[in-house]
This record gives sequence, structure tokens and C-alpha cells, in this order.
Amino acid sequence: MASSEVVDSVQGRRLTIALLKKLNSLMNSVNAVLDDAEEKQVSKPAVKMWLDELKDAVFEADDLFDEISYRALRARLESPSQNSIRQNPLKRGMKWKLEDVLRRIEYLVKQKDALGLRHGIGENPSLQRLPSTSLVDESGVYGRDGDKRAIMGMLLSDYGSHNAVGVIPIVGMGGVGKTTLAQIVYNDNVVRERFDLMAWVCVSKEADVSEVTKDILEEVTGRKCFSTTLNQLQVMLKEKLNGKKFLLVLDDVWNDKYAHWDILLRPLKSGTEGSKVVVTTRHETVASVMGTVVAYHLRELSDDDCWCLFLKHVFEEGKSGRHIELELIGREILSELPKSLSKLKHLRYMNLSGSSIRRLPATICKLYNLQTLILFECKELQGDCSIKELGELQHLQEQLRICSLQNVTIPRDALQANLKGKKNIKKLKLEWDNGDGDFMSHMEVLEQLQPHRNIESLSIDGYGGSRFPAWVGDFYYSNMVSLKLTGCWQCSSLPPLGQLVSLEDLWITGFDQLVVVGPDVYGNCLTKKPPFASLKSLTFELMPKWQEWSAYNTGRYDECGAAFPLLQELYIRECPALTGALPGHLPSLTTLKIEGCPQLVASLPRSPDILRLHLKDNNRLMRFVKPCSFGLYHLIIEGFNCIDSLLQDMEQMCGLTSSLQEIEIKNCCEVKIFPVEMFPELKTLRFSSCPRLQRLFPPEANNDYLKNLSSLEIMDCPGLGSFLNRRLPAPNLSRFMLLGCSNLASFPGEKLLPSTLTSLKIGDFQNLTSLDFTGLRHLTGLRELEICNCPKLRSLPDEGLPFSLSSLSVFLCPLLEHRCQPYTGEDWPKICHIPHIEISFFQISCQS
Repeated sequence: MASSEVVDSVQGRRLTIALLKKLNSLMNSVNAVLDDAEEKQVSKPAVKMWLDELKDAVFEADDLFDEISYRALRARLESPSQNSIRQNPLKRGMKWKLEDVLRRIEYLVKQKDALGLRHGIGENPSLQRLPSTSLVDESGVYGRDGDKRAIMGMLLSDYGSHNAVGVIPIVGMGGVGKTTLAQIVYNDNVVRERFDLMAWVCVSKEADVSEVTKDILEEVTGRKCFSTTLNQLQVMLKEKLNGKKFLLVLDDVWNDKYAHWDILLRPLKSGTEGSKVVVTTRHETVASVMGTVVAYHLRELSDDDCWCLFLKHVFEEGKSGRHIELELIGREILSELPKSLSKLKHLRYMNLSGSSIRRLPATICKLYNLQTLILFECKELQGDCSIKELGELQHLQEQLRICSLQNVTIPRDALQANLKGKKNIKKLKLEWDNGDGDFMSHMEVLEQLQPHRNIESLSIDGYGGSRFPAWVGDFYYSNMVSLKLTGCWQCSSLPPLGQLVSLEDLWITGFDQLVVVGPDVYGNCLTKKPPFASLKSLTFELMPKWQEWSAYNTGRYDECGAAFPLLQELYIRECPALTGALPGHLPSLTTLKIEGCPQLVASLPRSPDILRLHLKDNNRLMRFVKPCSFGLYHLIIEGFNCIDSLLQDMEQMCGLTSSLQEIEIKNCCEVKIFPVEMFPELKTLRFSSCPRLQRLFPPEANNDYLKNLSSLEIMDCPGLGSFLNRRLPAPNLSRFMLLGCSNLASFPGEKLLPSTLTSLKIGDFQNLTSLDFTGLRHLTGLRELEICNCPKLRSLPDEGLPFSLSSLSVFLCPLLEHRCQPYTGEDWPKICHIPHIEISFFQISCQS
């Protein structure tokens, strides 16, 4: 309850310290019985009254400590040269107020035994936020019609769907109505008709990726999930969402870590185009990490709407009636906040976005507790004010984002903002509206916006200068771990970023004029550490003229070592002119993705640990070179016209083919034959959208040909129909998925599937009319069967299905769905023994 300022300010005062210790002891006594009091207050009015009085007293104590903290902080900041111990924030009546609060709490503590309150274990439930649900009482919603239309417009259009899943962040302060807005949109009939699946998940502060994935899976399936590993959860969720258009609401998200969101997003990408995720959050950083569109900033209600809401909660039937005097008081409360801004000395969060404020009051610099100030789209403020007013806010902490910097035309104003003096700013974002303003002034302004050396994260977006000032990349910034340079479309070179010794994540995107990533980017070996000594993730994307990546030449800096010693992830996307070599040696690399670089004639980096390699968009000239990676685990080839040379290189390097366990081939239109025999350790094989693919296994392949293969997925490969006439040479196959690959009228053939199969999924068989029991009867271990989009499938086999089944799903098969209806369908007796049945996306209980 007492902050560090409070503790520091009372050091050496025995009486005051004694009061604090006494309060702490009393609160421990109270906390021990809070759980019991919360339960008994429902049935015992006396306990409820006691609990209400206790809360009032505790809130008063909290306000008192807030006041002490405020006075101590103000004294320290306004008189830094004076000894804070000599300045007593408890004078002028504060001490007797503390004693009075102690007497109240002490009196209440003595009553706990008389009320029969028992000691309990655990946290106080009243202090925990109840999770939200999708249900809402729309009769109590005011002033959100326009917001609802805006969000629905994003949901029902292709806006933000250039990715597989569109993510729409709703940002606003706590209590402004983000959850309510999401609820009324979620329950709209038009929205419900547009999505196949809908799920609502309330995300707590403590929730990790596994918990959130599990919550989503349980929402989608409508049943409890007992899987414990993240891999199992994500595989199951991917399967449930595959090919479906879904709407997911993630309410009250706090986690802004990109790596966590990237993992959570992976199974969501299996949904069909048009799937959407709505994220409600208080934090801009969450929106910037998760959103695929510009965040929707939810504003406060108008005065009239606030008044309607006020009436709804205060008066019966929402009418003030005879209480005219209360109405006058209420309207005064609603109108007083903006007029008395400087008096709100305990204010921590202030959002004035979209308001007509013209000038920040001079006393705003006295709001020492203010942590968040948002001035988004305050157009009259921009016209009247200058960036130099930031100089008055000496105690800004954590994050600062400055937008529309093209409007700053006087560099001296940027200097007076005094960013270099704001030592508590950890994350800084500087943004220009791309293409606007005087580009010479861009350089001069950025020069003056140099931050303090404590900065940990820096983002520069839309900068129009042709070069960067000297401070960008200076080794002086030894705490910087994250750097994003985005849309710097006039820059033709990069600063010496290799000198940033703590840098772990680097994004270079949208550099339209950059041709060469030259030696200058590595910097000078001033710290006796190699360039990019701590870098773990590096991304280059959207650089249309980039041709060459110069290697690091140690020369006289041999003692520093090779560059990128810790780099684990390298992503190169949409760099169509890149032709030169990649760095030759990346000893820690585990993930490499190259996409949209058709001219790249390069050898892959040497690395003992590359686990995941993703090559996309016809990188037909990419070559492997020996020695390469001997630990390659997962290979994705996407968008190649021809993969022969790539496979030849791999065949010559037995280390590559012998270690691969997962292979994905996507959108390779010219591939006819894939030599699976090259990969003896293969466990998972996926093919999708390879229309000319004709053969996976040679005719002479025996039953033990791929003894390690456990999962085979084939999607949209119509030329593979002939391979369904023989047994799959995979004796240990446990999972088989076949979508849109056959014009067969009957499936499966008698010899096709191995008896080890536990999961079978078929779909998009437009001419399938029957299931052949002779191909199913030997599957004594089959646990899961899914049939999707087989419009001509008339019925299940007369003999039924394998008795081992524990899960059956039938979707988009109208004839079969009719026959599988509970108790009335002709095929119901064949499936009623199965514990989990889904028909037409509805869970059916067979317990009765």
C-alpha cells in the first residue's frame, strides 16, 4: 500500500514508522478472513455492512498514502538539491488523518471475531477481475451506434485480410466500453450469419499462450480439453479451424510480446479467408503487435450519453423524476473534469484523443503521477502548439509515441522537447506521415530528437531523410534491445547498427532506395565485441532495389570475431532484386525464411542448427552448399515452379536429407514427382495446392518404405488420385488427411490405409457417394473420423463404423447429416455409441 516515496519520506521518524507497522499488522489480520467474509456477506447483512465499511477505510488509507507519495515526489522533484529527509510530507494534519484511519480499521478488526469470521487461505476474490462473457444487456448501452457500425464494417469487409486472419484491435482506457462494444457486435445477427465459428475468450494478465490456446479450443469445440502440451493444443485447434471462417474475440489483452502472439496466431491461420480476430486492450503496444489494421480508438461517451447512462444506474427506470437537485449535482460532476485538470494530482491516465483542446494547461507538468497521456488527432492542439511543450513534461516514463512529425518544421522546437533528458523513457516511437513535408527538415528534426541513453526500444517510421543522424546506431545506446526502421523510403544506406551491443531484435522494412547493405552497417569494433553481438532475430522486407548484402570483413578487427554470433531467426521477404550472397556463417541460426526473392542466387548459410527452413515464391536459383546444416528438422518449400535443383543439392548432402522430419510443399504448380525416398527419417509430410503432382512413392515401394512416417496431409492435389489404388507404404502412419484430391465415388480402397491409423479426415470429395467398409474394418485403432464437404455422400456403411471411434465429425454433407440426426436419422444407430459427435458444427451429447 505504501510506495517507496512514502517509506523514504518517513525514514528516521520512529512514530510514523510505528504507525505504518501497525497498519501492516492490521491488514494482515483482515486479509486472513476476507475469503470467509466474501462468502458470508450474501446471507448475513451484518457481514456485508462490515465488509463495506472495511473497504471504505482501506480506500481512505490508500488515498492517504497516495497523497503522502504525491507530496514526497513533488518535494523531491521541485527541490532536488535539498535533503528529502528534512522535508516532512506528514505535516499539516496528515499524521492525525493516518491515526484516524488506523483507529477505524482497528475497530473493524476487533469485530471480526464477533461476526464469526474464520481464517481462510488464498487471495481476496473481490480484488480479482471477473472474466467477461459474450452476453450483454443492450438496453444499458448508450452512444455506441457509430462505433458498432465501424467495427462491423471492418468485420464484414476484406479490410485487414491481406493476411490469412484479419486482426482488429479496439483500444481505450479501462471502463470506457471496449468489452461492451465487442459484445454488441459479437451478438449482432448479421455478424453471426457471416461466420462459421465464433468464440469469446477473456484473457487475464497472467494467461500464457498455452492457457489462451486451450480456452480458444474449448470455446470452439464446446467441450473440456485435457491435453497439456502446447503442441497438442495447437494441432487440435488448427484442425478445428481448418477451412472454416471464424470470428474470435480476445477480450482485455495485456501481453504485448510479439513472440507470444506469433505462436498464438499459428493455428488461427488455418481458418479460411475472411476470418477475423477482435482484440480489446488498454495498450497501444498490444494493438501495434497484434493488429493487421489501424487500431480503433474508442472514445469517451458524449455528455448527453454519459447523462443517460448516469440516469440508468442512479434512478429507477432511468428518470430523475422528483430529484431535480440530484440531477443538477450529477451534471456538475460530468462537466467538472476538463475544467479542473490541474487539480487531479493523482491522475495516472489521460486520453484527450479527438478532443478540441487547443493548449495543454501549464500546470500539467505538476501532474507527477501521470503515466499515460494520449493526444491522438487533437487537430486544434497541433495547430496551436509545438512539440517543444514536451520539454515541460520532465518525468515521463516508460513509453512515448510522437506522430505526424512532418508538422514539425523548426528543428529547435524538437530540441526543446528534450528527449535526451527524459531518462525514464524506455520505449520511443517516432512517426512521420510518409511522403509529406520537407525532407531536409526530417533529417534536422530527427537529429534533435535524440533520446536518453537508457532507451531500450526504438521505432522510426515514415522518416523521409536520405540518411540517419549519427546518434542512430551509436554504441552509446548500450541498453537498446529492439529497433524498428520502417518506411524510411529515401534512405540509401543504413547506420552502424552492429555497434548496438545489446540489440536482440532488428526490423528493416520499406527502404525503397537501399541498394546495398554495405560494410558501414557493421560499425567499428570499439567495444571489442563482434558486430551484432546479441542479435537474435533479423528481418528485411519490402526493399525493391536491394541487390547486395556485403559480408563482414574482420581485417584489423580480427579480435572481435565474426558477425551475428547469436542470430537465431533470419527473415527476408519481398526483396525482388536481391542477387548477392547471404552471410556465409551463422552458427546459431535455427529458422530461415526467404520469400519473394526470385533473383536470389546464393548459398544457404552454414549453420549446425538450422531447424526450420522456409523458401517461398519461386526461389528457383537458391542453392545448398557444403558444409551446410546437419540439423535441419522442418523444411517448407512454397511457390516454386521447379524444385529439382534444390532437391539435387540436398541429395548430395546426406546430412540434410537424413535429419529432416517435417516437409511441407505448397503452391508448387509444376511439381510432378516428389522423391520421398530421399528422406528416411520423415515423420510428417504435407502437400497443398500442387495440381500436377502425380506420384509420391515409386511403384516398387514395399510396405516398410517410410517406416517413420506418422502423419500425411494432402490438400488440393487432384493429380494424385491414382495412388489411392494401392497400399500406403507407411506401416506406422497414425494420421491421414485427404482434401480435394480425388474424384472417386467410393473410399477408401481395401488395401489403402494401414491398421495403425488413429485419425482419418477426408473432405472436398465432390463425387463421393459411399464409404467402403472393406477399407475401414481393419482400422481397429481408429479414434477420430472427420468427413467434410462431400455433398453426394448418401450414407454410412451398412456395417457401421469401427467400434474404436471416440470422435466423429460430419460437416457440409447435407445428405449424410440428415441421416445422422439424433434418434430420428436412419444412420443414428450406427454412431450412437461414439462419445463425441459433431453434426453440422453442433456438438451432440450421447449420454442419455
